[in-house]
Amino acid sequence: MTMSDRTGNAETRGGGLFAGPERLEPLGVLGRGIRAGEPEALKVSDADRLRGCLRALDGAGARRYLELTHTLNGFMAAIAGELLLRWPLFAQDRSGPAAARAAAEEAFARWQRAAGGSAALREDDGAALRFMEQLLAPERLMPPAVETYLRQQTDREPNLVSELMRVPQAKFEAIVAHLDARAFDAAAVEFESYLRACRVRHDLLFRYIWEWGVAVRKQMGPAAAVEAFQAALGGCSFFEATWGLFHALDPEARAAFLAEHLRSHFSGAGREGAVRVVEESDRYRLIFEPCGSGGAIRRALAGTQEGQDALLPDAVPATWGRAGEVPAYCSHCALNELESMKRYGYPLWVTEFDPDPAQPCGWTVFKKPAEIPERYFERLGFRKP
Repeated sequence: MTMSDRTGNAETRGGGLFAGPERLEPLGVLGRGIRAGEPEALKVSDADRLRGCLRALDGAGARRYLELTHTLNGFMAAIAGELLLRWPLFAQDRSGPAAARAAAEEAFARWQRAAGGSAALREDDGAALRFMEQLLAPERLMPPAVETYLRQQTDREPNLVSELMRVPQAKFEAIVAHLDARAFDAAAVEFESYLRACRVRHDLLFRYIWEWGVAVRKQMGPAAAVEAFQAALGGCSFFEATWGLFHALDPEARAAFLAEHLRSHFSGAGREGAVRVVEESDRYRLIFEPCGSGGAIRRALAGTQEGQDALLPDAVPATWGRAGEVPAYCSHCALNELESMKRYGYPLWVTEFDPDPAQPCGWTVFKKPAEIPERYFERLGFRKP
């Protein structure tokens, strides 16, 4: 992987992000590098690229992939942690403290049952689950927990997310030490342990958010579940900056950034963080089999009552006009499209949702807003300008 000095503007990027050899290409608007290169190379996960560097005894390359992976895992934990804390706040604002506590207890109980029966967890150290059960118990999530978290984060004090990532952070530091000593075999062993620790925390966090959607849907109604996701997302500290970033990126850079986001969700076969990028004349298609959050949970729950409990019954814009096919959790992808419509008059990217959990979902970024088919506006309740 080589380094180059380019920006997020297509006019200054030579052959483009999806051309040439694989590299870590700095994007000024991100303040860091992003993976670029031919789509065939980019469909390989960050983890596999790092493993390849270790096998080749390429310490510098392994260090770059490790630092990228660790940065993205930290971002994802911060997103999930704050999003989780905002659900009880919505429930309390909407229906009062008693209703919020009831929803919190139901979400927690559902999450415990789901996590305890997870095949992935049985293969891993149950210490992660036991620790998170204590850290994320209902009484610790209730307001003003989110204000406390944001203050701690601003003051660089220990907080919910830093506690969640304490074990992965220690493993990351151990890998760095092994790389510095050129102990590649030890680094490889520690990396697999690090990756497992990050993935299990990711999956537990997002399954908890999924169960909050189900709990609010059951206790307050389907419309409330959508409102809760909208309020939780809109209230997060990263929300405004993220939308500004999405709009600042040109379509190619936006597609590359979204692909990176999906990798950090542990998307793809084997939950390794693989995403397929397909460039067509008018669009970039990102295909993930499955999405590492909603898609992976949908597949795990296919054919079960738990899977049915999560579905929103009404055909509304937040379900792309689909009745009884879209889980409350997955409605946030439609809500992102609606937010984009409100801000910019068109969806910056669209979701190719498939009601069959066995099929892949995808995100599509069109190169020009005028080329977005009208159906993507109509399903959100709009007419194409």
